[in-house]
Amino acid sequence: MEFDDDSFDTEYFENFLNQISSHEEWKWHPSTWLTLDETVTTASEGGTAEIELVHPDTDTVLYGQVPSEGHEHILTGQTRQALLSDPHPNQLPGPDSFEHQLADAYQSIAEDHKTDYLATAESSEDLTFDLLQVQIPMDYDPAMVQATMDELGAAAEEAYRLNQDIREPVQRYLE
Repeated sequence: MEFDDDSFDTEYFENFLNQISSHEEWKWHPSTWLTLDETVTTASEGGTAEIELVHPDTDTVLYGQVPSEGHEHILTGQTRQALLSDPHPNQLPGPDSFEHQLADAYQSIAEDHKTDYLATAESSEDLTFDLLQVQIPMDYDPAMVQATMDELGAAAEEAYRLNQDIREPVQRYLE
């Protein structure tokens, strides 16, 4: 669908952003550069805004753009809830390392939570701990957006449980 200022007005973006930010499991992240209203204005005027939504129970963050560059999607982004930071490309651990095993575990979790608007985070030569990639089209279905946000929450909770299972034995040594 091609971007048209008349079709995608303030009300269109406001409805979408209100839907995702009022979801019971996802909240507008306080560090987001623009407020919800400023994001609506930027998007409805043809610009792209960076957003962050947080899953408060797990600290998973959905990083995204509204709309995407080129206005193909109302939202593109990825979720992240990593136990470790991504390594520098020049310092990648070996393929059998704990880091690669953890990234593979996140991908396994993501596989179980895909929807029409969700895919596993794209992997590259660099090791990444992103969980799911989000692509919601401009002509989105509100019910599918709800299902997508639900699945994002379920994946976030599953990754959080995995991380807690890894942290608990380490914490015993620190007490």
